[in-house]
Amino acid sequence: MKIGNDTSGIANKITLNILNKEGYAIEEEEFKKKTTLDIAKYSLKENIKEGDTNTYTLNIQNVGENTARIVRVEEKIESNANIIKDSLRIIDVTNNKNIVLEKEITDDNKITAVINKMFRYEKYEITYDALHNESETEQKMKTISKARGLNTEEKVKESIINVRRKNQKCRYRNNKSS
Repeated sequence: MKIGNDTSGIANKITLNILNKEGYAIEEEEFKKKTTLDIAKYSLKENIKEGDTNTYTLNIQNVGENTARIVRVEEKIESNANIIKDSLRIIDVTNNKNIVLEKEITDDNKITAVINKMFRYEKYEITYDALHNESETEQKMKTISKARGLNTEEKVKESIINVRRKNQKCRYRNNKSS
């Protein structure tokens, strides 16, 4: 086989190194070791009415046997609520410390956070506030939470929160999880 100007008939090997935050290469074998993530979602308030601000928490935990690598967590609100921009907080629950990761809140109500590595049983808590806007009719706040690492399957959790007119009660429930 001939590639470019290589006339020897042997293709050159290309090596791709993925670096961790410290700048060291992550060994390819580490990505082959599969592990499992879990997502749990909580609402601070049980009864949410239009005009309320509520706090939501995602717990992401590595429940598998190996270290999860480059875990991307996403939370998307698909309703008449707005994430409050400066409210995003991430805590390493296992080591009890606030951490600063690559994180972002976009104008379309989506949160993204990237965790470089999660050791076995390590847990992170992602918390944010959302303002529930007024609506002419009863509304349901739908959120879709996702977590996936380079060596994990994608985990998805869909939640629906009923947001009532100011004089009605509401409830929170988790619907689906994969």
